Amino acid sequence: MQLEAMDGGVVFDFSDKGLPAGLPIIIEGLNDHWDTIVWRKGKGNPKVIGTKDGKCYFQLSQDEPESGTFYIGHLAVCNDPEIALSVKAMKDKSITLEVHNPTDKAKRAIVQKAKGLTWYPDFRKELKVAPGRSLLVEIKFSK
Repeated sequence: MQLEAMDGGVVFDFSDKGLPAGLPIIIEGLNDHWDTIVWRKGKGNPKVIGTKDGKCYFQLSQDEPESGTFYIGHLAVCNDPEIALSVKAMKDKSITLEVHNPTDKAKRAIVQKAKGLTWYPDFRKELKVAPGRSLLVEIKFSK
């Protein structure tokens, strides 16, 4: 199955009934600098997966049935695609991200939750990141 990310990711319902093998999924339209997650609604914390050339590749396993509503995409996004975002911790009232500026110029970054992930609380933070530097930032949820 090949899907295009909208608002930072893709939400879909999946039932593995009758599949002879796992379902391979390709999600296009992602940013290689931002963590990409696979998250089944109502099931603990997400799994971070890799992204290459704007695509992630994932297979829903047939060994452990994985029916439900899924989100595959970015948990956090930024107004500047060069800024790197890594999820470090998720708590009840906040999220901790590593925000890295790989360029040789200072950047003003607005980091927020991807709009496509509807069941996670909203967050937003404006930051100034020095050239070649990283910040470890805890962002409190809006609600």
